[in-house]
Amino acid sequence: MADGLRLAKVEAFDLYILDSKLPDGRGAELCVKIREFDRATPIIFYTAEPPEQLRSELKDSAQEYVIKPEFDDLEKAILERLKRCVRKLLDSILHFIPGGKYLALC
Repeated sequence: MADGLRLAKVEAFDLYILDSKLPDGRGAELCVKIREFDRATPIIFYTAEPPEQLRSELKDSAQEYVIKPEFDDLEKAILERLKRCVRKLLDSILHFIPGGKYLALC
């Protein structure tokens, strides 16, 4: 969470993708902190928690929620590969936007 907050303060991103559970904290807490200085950049939560559970923590700071399904080991490996593909896709799309950047913490 600390690394994400530090990056968000020094870089301009076009999109934030956050998970509710980060290695050093809660994504909801990071989302609220980002909103203290950046009200415009969209934030999407990619999480296993239902949006209703997060809404009280988020104070309506996130725009969208993508719910993670339950996975066994093979499906987890596939999901990790999919995450890498999505990041590459976002990189290629944002390549055409001058200075386009995103921050994915999931």
